[in-house]
Amino acid sequence: MVGLQGIASGSNFLLVVLLSRIYGLEIFGIYSMVWLVLIFAMSIQQSMVLSPLMTFWAKNENHTVWSRFFSWNIMVSFMLSLFSALFAYYAHNFASKWVIEKFGFVIFFLIFFFLSHTFNRRSLINMGALSFAFLMDVIAYLPVLFIIPFFTPSLMFIFIVQTVSTGMAVIISWIKLKPQFFFTGQITGLFKEIWNFSSWLLFTGLLQWFAGNYFIVAAGTILGASALGIIRLGQSASGVFNVFFLALENRVPFSASKLLKHKGKSALTQYLKDIFIKGGVFTIVSVLLFIVFSKEIVWLLYGKKFLQYYWVLAFFAALQLFVFTNTLFQITLRAAEKTKFIFLSYLLISGFTILAAFPVVKTWGLEGALAGLCSAQILNIVFYTLFLKKIWKKI
Repeated sequence: MVGLQGIASGSNFLLVVLLSRIYGLEIFGIYSMVWLVLIFAMSIQQSMVLSPLMTFWAKNENHTVWSRFFSWNIMVSFMLSLFSALFAYYAHNFASKWVIEKFGFVIFFLIFFFLSHTFNRRSLINMGALSFAFLMDVIAYLPVLFIIPFFTPSLMFIFIVQTVSTGMAVIISWIKLKPQFFFTGQITGLFKEIWNFSSWLLFTGLLQWFAGNYFIVAAGTILGASALGIIRLGQSASGVFNVFFLALENRVPFSASKLLKHKGKSALTQYLKDIFIKGGVFTIVSVLLFIVFSKEIVWLLYGKKFLQYYWVLAFFAALQLFVFTNTLFQITLRAAEKTKFIFLSYLLISGFTILAAFPVVKTWGLEGALAGLCSAQILNIVFYTLFLKKIWKKI
């Protein structure tokens, strides 16, 4: 599992480094615009396909159930790819600095194959075919990393290479998985089951996307591709924290729930305190190292021409202190089975970002966008703190 995550995350990070060093901020910023569209599509897929797949498939592990979800994923991926392509074609009509219309055709196939690969990858992992899933990640993600340094192709060619390599991984995976195709009329009942299960997940996923990305969208819309590229550089360089937070989210909620069930509230409280102290020390030390050596990190990764933006990396490193705190709050609420408050927090933060993002970025530019991201995290902490005190007394 670690190797699998390493291929996906590591290749994405190296791609960011290569694109920024070789092509500069403007081209990298345009790439980041397409990346934002892909992240939006993946958040919808997570809610409408992957989350229900794990639940329904766990209850009834047979090939027919999986094949129904396979067909459902094809339909959802097609619709999301079509929406993404249309957005790319027409975005410049209402946001003149979203200059991705010429990539519309390739975006359709790129997103379709990325979503299909994500579904296949999750399926292979849960079937225990880890080595095969690893090989498919190598085929999907690595070719573009070898082509860019030697040929410095156009951005269009880079997207085509990613589409072809990911498409190859998808087709090979289909041969391995041997799906049985179901058509629209045959999966109507499945859609009703999925909708009952995931309608709130879908709404929560949309809120989560807006809460985390709307200030970034505003920066790209108002300030242009270069500003979006600067933000993406800071996010990528501090992405090492995401590995730690993902490990917390994968391990701690399960252990916390078991402690609450078998040993009670006091044992859970002590466990969460230990995680907060140990994780907090690790996060603080890491943040300080990133801040102190931010210039050196930017120079090493992106080159001398980006040194003026070292403060953006320092900002995103400092932001991880708030992200860590919010992650622990969410873990605590999941352990206490009070996930309604996570949804309410996303609702609050989404409302704040939708109302504030464009006015703030118009007034204060890039600094305003970063301040907005920070404000959203602080507002989240205040919300969780107020409600968690009341909830904890009732556990």
